[in-house]
Amino acid sequence: MLARLAGLSALPFYAAALGGCGRRSAEGPSFTGQTIGAGFALGHRLFTGELLDRPVARHEQVEVAILGAGPSGLAAAWTLFRNGVRDVSIFELESAPGGTAVSGSNTISRYPWGAHYLPVPVERDELLEALLEEAGALVGRDASGAPEWAEEVLCREPEERLFYRGLWWEGLYPRAGATAAELAERDRFDAEMRSFAALRDGKGRRAFALPSRLSSEDAELLALDRIPFSEWLDARGYRGARLRWVLEYGTRDDFGSSLAQVSAWAGIHYDAARLSGRHAGGAQIEEAAPFLTWPEGNGRLVETLLRPVASRLRTGHL
Repeated sequence: MLARLAGLSALPFYAAALGGCGRRSAEGPSFTGQTIGAGFALGHRLFTGELLDRPVARHEQVEVAILGAGPSGLAAAWTLFRNGVRDVSIFELESAPGGTAVSGSNTISRYPWGAHYLPVPVERDELLEALLEEAGALVGRDASGAPEWAEEVLCREPEERLFYRGLWWEGLYPRAGATAAELAERDRFDAEMRSFAALRDGKGRRAFALPSRLSSEDAELLALDRIPFSEWLDARGYRGARLRWVLEYGTRDDFGSSLAQVSAWAGIHYDAARLSGRHAGGAQIEEAAPFLTWPEGNGRLVETLLRPVASRLRTGHL
């Protein structure tokens, strides 16, 4: 995250906004520490291909081999087990499972090292709801059959802040010092995302939904998957450095890629699919769905997924 924030130095407003406060030097704070978690040294050895020269240690026959014990790999194994497939082996590079949702603990509390929340599902998803029930998050259903969530894991009003040069700023969009034109551009983008969130196709499907398989398959929308997000932003007149920075924060966070490396469909889905609708005064209002979270973040989901397949996990495997 700190590496991503370094890109803000290209925005001149921070020098002006902080210049007279006298609370921190222009160079910002310094930090000490170390890189922990993912074994990047092993990853580099795998990337360079040097390990391909090693002789084969042994041959094994399995029905399904899953490479990686992050949320995706464990979800695949969990789903296979639910469908009666037992001959599964999960191979994980690190010494422990979790991937981008790895967590830790100390004498005070558990805590997340990676992904730490899950938006409340906007659409019905039987498998996801089954997982959340196993994790203790889904505790019942109302008269209409809609899920009821455990109050202690609900975060109804999530707030995000930006840490830059020793200060915290409200929200992820750098509003301090923004011009009226820049704020108007941000508001226009948000309004367009709400319009996409409210859009339904002829079959009543959301244009952009979670899980993505529930999204509309209309040709006009699928065409967005054939152009870069950056190109779509250009065509719509979204060229401001502030807006582009926060949008690329999202694409790098979810996809590890820049605005030019992800499709317009993926970029729009990131923002529009997370909005849920409610009715007020006869109008449909799209707003951010609340989050489900735990002290260990999505590490709770990793533990739930791992429970039935733990005996099939092999760590320390390249």
